[in-house]
Amino acid sequence: MLFINADSDFLGSGYGISQSSRLSSSVSAMRVLNTGSDVEEAVADALKKPARRRYETYGMYSDDDANSDASSACSERSYSSRNGSIPTYMRQTEDVAEVLNRCASSNWSERKEGLMGLQSLLKNQRTLSRVELKRLCEIFTRMFADPHSKVFSMFLETLVDFIHVHKEDLQDWLFVLLTQLLKKMGADLLGSVQAKVQKALDVTRESFPHDLQFNILMRFTVDQTQTPNLKVGTNTDHMFSNTTVKVAILKYIETLALQMDAPDFVNSSETRLAVSRIITWTTEPKSSDVRKAAQAVLISLFQLNTPEFTMLLGALPKTFQDGATKLLQNHLRNSGNTAQAPTGSPL
Repeated sequence: MLFINADSDFLGSGYGISQSSRLSSSVSAMRVLNTGSDVEEAVADALKKPARRRYETYGMYSDDDANSDASSACSERSYSSRNGSIPTYMRQTEDVAEVLNRCASSNWSERKEGLMGLQSLLKNQRTLSRVELKRLCEIFTRMFADPHSKVFSMFLETLVDFIHVHKEDLQDWLFVLLTQLLKKMGADLLGSVQAKVQKALDVTRESFPHDLQFNILMRFTVDQTQTPNLKVGTNTDHMFSNTTVKVAILKYIETLALQMDAPDFVNSSETRLAVSRIITWTTEPKSSDVRKAAQAVLISLFQLNTPEFTMLLGALPKTFQDGATKLLQNHLRNSGNTAQAPTGSPL
């Protein structure tokens, strides 16, 4: 008869604790087996059992003796979902691939769990690799249109953490991030969710280079396929939504201009086109909010870099020059700062 030592090198470091425990019963049986094919079959049978993955879906354990553990895990998962806490399997691992898989799931509850796991990783300063970042940006781009309110609300919270940790790596994604958030300002959202959108916008403004944001906003303002159009016929709800987005864009530009340095303002062809459009918005007949916001943007850009902005106005057609000049002259007169206008300027 052949006796095999259960503590031999056969169960060396190549196998984890869970693999060893599964082999133990087979090894014990082998102590009473005759040599020959019986032993070989027992060894082969033991090795065919796959090692338990570090991160495994509930209810997928292969061992019968793990059923009670799986049941306990399911109960804990249900309890965690009801109470808003992070499930144990999320706390015990940093399996980013599985987290991203859940975020991309077609099931809303799995997407929510994925976001919870991602929040946990980000709050622990777990940085993502370039490949992981690329995939997550693709997932997040789709999540801007997530139909489930609970998922979208948690997405906005997670987005803020994502920006805080990876702002240096997200400049290529900034156009999508900024424009999608601005578009969401016109969506029919609960007040609490709207506040989360605004917070994400504020964090975005504070996290990325001002000149890069300004260039994106100028391009967004000029892009006919992106910029909201107030000419929407009799659809009042659609008109309100687009008006809100337009006001959000203008207010963002105004606030950004207050934080920019003068050299950040560049008199480019795209900027001239964007300023021309903003000048037309100062006389928008359908919305006083748009008119006021557009006027505030022109004043803030003039104050940001008066010589450069004055040169920009001088390069515009006379119709645009006249509209902006009248507005800025009234502003200077009311503020008592007529000396701000450079000599020889259209002002």
